[in-house]
Amino acid sequence: MKDYTIKELAELLEVSERTILRQIQTISDKLKNPYTKGFTISEDLKNIIFSDKFQTNSDKENEEEFDYFEAFTTEEYIEFQKRINEYPVLKEYIESLKTELEFLRFNFAQQTETNKSLVQSLREKNFIEAKEKGLDKD
Repeated sequence: MKDYTIKELAELLEVSERTILRQIQTISDKLKNPYTKGFTISEDLKNIIFSDKFQTNSDKENEEEFDYFEAFTTEEYIEFQKRINEYPVLKEYIESLKTELEFLRFNFAQQTETNKSLVQSLREKNFIEAKEKGLDKD
């Protein structure tokens, strides 16, 4: 049994690599071996898979006319466009959050100082009251 790469099968059968991949995809569920990262196709099975009855019209028509690369599905491309359009708005929103965060940090620092002053004042008041009651002489 000879093992073929996708490219070798495409050249041997005079079809595009994309056609090979589509044909493999249609039968892969039946041939997958869960213990390996792929599967081997015998020459007999290869001949059956790539016989005319498995060929679709789109496979037979104009295969060699141009190279075709499919990077995004239409849905993925639309989602990508949405993300690109949202980017300036999100960037502005992030900047406003950074400004708000700086304000809150400054405000927190001021409240911390105020609380420290209040605690110190309470200690002094408690100390004065203790002196007045004579509790400091123990």
